[in-house]
Amino acid sequence: MFTHPSRTVAALLVIIAAAGCSTTKDSPTAPAPDEPVLSISNRNPPGDAPYNLNVLLRNSRRIEGLILFRQPDDGATTVYLETYLAHLTPDHDYYLERAAQTLGLGCVDAAWLRLGLGTVVTPIHTNWRGFGAATLNRTLPATIVGVSFDIHFHIVDATTGAVVMESGCYQYKVRAT
Repeated sequence: MFTHPSRTVAALLVIIAAAGCSTTKDSPTAPAPDEPVLSISNRNPPGDAPYNLNVLLRNSRRIEGLILFRQPDDGATTVYLETYLAHLTPDHDYYLERAAQTLGLGCVDAAWLRLGLGTVVTPIHTNWRGFGAATLNRTLPATIVGVSFDIHFHIVDATTGAVVMESGCYQYKVRAT
């Protein structure tokens, strides 16, 4: 769906370049003047809420990643996670994980699921500059159509298992087929 290499690289470069030195209003700490910060909105795309999410990933200091979480209106229950990472260890693997709970329980760090291509866990590999991109996907069971969840994500180092980035808590509703 989003696998064309030049489009992926171009999108990531635009995200990083557009960041400039501005901070988002919900940035946990102000960056140093020479450190770019992504300035993508963390609000759902207009008219798509709550089926599609723009998920911001932060390390302890700044936004370093973005997940375009999408469930197309195509009658299927497959969600696509177009994931962009920046400023990580070059030529290294990372995993995207998510935790989801019934809406209203809040986001707690329980039941993390490592994501990939369908049920095949797939790492996100960074290039020589520490940038990585991948389009992952997951097909949700039809029995949860219409159910709403609190969901959050984090990126873990494939070697050490250490969490290097994490998102805030988002609300998601599985689109009816």
